[in-house]
Amino acid sequence: MWVADRDHALRQECKALRERIIPAGNSEAVGDEPFARTMKVMTEGMRTKTAAEADAAIAAARTCALHEYHEEAERARGDAAAVFAAEGMTHSLYRTLRKRPQATLTVPDRVGPILAAWRKPSGMNAERWTFPDDPTRRSLETAISTMPVTGP
Repeated sequence: MWVADRDHALRQECKALRERIIPAGNSEAVGDEPFARTMKVMTEGMRTKTAAEADAAIAAARTCALHEYHEEAERARGDAAAVFAAEGMTHSLYRTLRKRPQATLTVPDRVGPILAAWRKPSGMNAERWTFPDDPTRRSLETAISTMPVTGP
């Protein structure tokens, strides 16, 4: 299934992004060297900056995965609609007589937990979480209602 493969690839990508973070180290082991405290502060600042960059990259990767899911789901809905439209009267009559409803796509319900994980913020930077932009929750109505008077 496409979602399982994409989830695996996204996990690997996020893991690689997290591994780029400079380790915080032991804050108690500053030492007595003349510039030890300065080095600690600089290292922590670099780690925070790198964590914020990693959060942004992870959010971007999750946004990309959500966008790909949205496109795949739309394609699947279109394919299903084309199949149902091509069935004709005979299939419709058969389903009615046998009391069998038209088939529906079950993937959107089953992948809910995976999509919820993709929507989670990245919080490596303790100061601020970074949320992905979720195209699966956008609608034309929302875009119109939130559009500024001057345009985008």
